[in-house]
Amino acid sequence: MKKIRIIAVLLTVLVLFSACSSKKTSLSFDWPEYNTPEEIAAAANNIYVGKVTDISFELIDYHTGKPAASFVSGSTQLLYTVYTIEVDSSLKGTSPTIVKIAREGGTKGYDDEALDKLLKKYGMESVIIAMPDDTLSLSLGETYLFCTYRAFDTYDWIINPTQYAFSLGSDTATAIAAMFE
Repeated sequence: MKKIRIIAVLLTVLVLFSACSSKKTSLSFDWPEYNTPEEIAAAANNIYVGKVTDISFELIDYHTGKPAASFVSGSTQLLYTVYTIEVDSSLKGTSPTIVKIAREGGTKGYDDEALDKLLKKYGMESVIIAMPDDTLSLSLGETYLFCTYRAFDTYDWIINPTQYAFSLGSDTATAIAAMFE
């Protein structure tokens, strides 16, 4: 959690510097990478199987875990892609029937009009916070095994951009699920 806060503070500083520029700026994130299904399961305090029912974008204050009413430059607010998940079964931790997973950055290529509208609403047109190219993209209507952590009552947070959701039947999903049988 401390590493995430440090990263978020650094990102906020970068947003401040880049907001003064008329150029579009992309920011990237530094994440831990896990080498085994056991490490992934240990990093997550919630593991569940569920279906993606909605994908949206929100400005969220990462210190409170709550949506922001307005953007304040230099604050602890970041743009997030929010996946709404209908939970089928919980393997680790406790999960309500509906979970919202917050993933830093916008998802270009998915409802760009809504993303651009949100950026404009908050005066953030000059800054696009994007995830690395290898970021996992989830599809509406698809079911995955999710590995997340919950620090607040509002959202689940990803453990990293490539290892928080796995297609059912994949080797990693099968190995993680087997740990909780």
